[in-house]
Amino acid sequence: MGRVRIGNLSNTFRTNTGAVDIYNGANANVFGTYDRMLAVLPNNVKYDSPAWGDVSFSAYYSFNLDGNFNTGGANGNGMDAAGDMNGANNAGIYGFGIFYTPGNVSLTWNNQIYQNTGIYQTMGGSQPGGVGTGANGGFLYTANQGINAYVSRLELQYDDPDSWFAGVGGQITQGLGYFSVPGNGNMNNYWIQNPSANGVNSQYINSANCANGYCPLNQAVLSTAEIGVSFGWHIDNWTPKIGYVYGSNLMAGGSPWDIISGNNQLGGTGYQQAIAELDWNITPRTIAFVNYGQIWWGNAAQNTIMSDGTNPGANAIAQSGSKWINNGTAAVGFSHTF
Repeated sequence: MGRVRIGNLSNTFRTNTGAVDIYNGANANVFGTYDRMLAVLPNNVKYDSPAWGDVSFSAYYSFNLDGNFNTGGANGNGMDAAGDMNGANNAGIYGFGIFYTPGNVSLTWNNQIYQNTGIYQTMGGSQPGGVGTGANGGFLYTANQGINAYVSRLELQYDDPDSWFAGVGGQITQGLGYFSVPGNGNMNNYWIQNPSANGVNSQYINSANCANGYCPLNQAVLSTAEIGVSFGWHIDNWTPKIGYVYGSNLMAGGSPWDIISGNNQLGGTGYQQAIAELDWNITPRTIAFVNYGQIWWGNAAQNTIMSDGTNPGANAIAQSGSKWINNGTAAVGFSHTF
């Protein structure tokens, strides 16, 4: 009959995916942006089916009563960030994953929906885009639009423990964007320097509030599409691995087909990432590894500043740095499974 669990439980992205992100470390030497949806959800009721042949599934509903898992648009905080589009949205999160695992092959399809996510139709300049102010996060404004933000991921993996292995995955999101900073609901904190020169179409810019060379977006619901691939080989006690992820430009909403087709793009806001790793399998549970990863962001992303809703100063990027920068990370370490 399967099993039912109640508690703070991992979503299926955390437990049943991993064909693409097979690396050790942090920062640019793992696919953390691609894997930003992995989370432990609070107050979660989860059902895991028995296996029928090679097929099983899981379904869950998180009552999300801690107020932390709010998402949306340009702000697009991590799933465990404090505050977000409406700052106090306790609407539930529900998800479903189906898994097909015949022999050395696995195919997984996972989906998660964030109910009634608060976003803002007006952003930029001094427009009231937030609900929280000060250290106590007093609620001054409310969201003027609600959507059901979502993420959907399909992954395929082949793994021969005595030979090679490979994985490929695709993921789309609506209302989540890429990583951002906690903004307590501020939709007007996303400013791009010289947006037209950096590839952002003027139709997505709130031109009336441009100042000091920076312009805010006029889009509240931002979508993304990503595709990744990884490959490795078991050679005695050594396992070399390489991987690549392509993240599309941010998109101004649209249907799932619009997202897959790459419509409504905000130019220069995507990323690419590549990783290489060598594992030394000391024991079946212990490995030593060395790896290097590099991430490249589009021109507009590299010229983006996060502000509290006021016009950034002319030297904002020089003083505080861009939100997204190209970076590379190397790591050497050990990993042991207990």
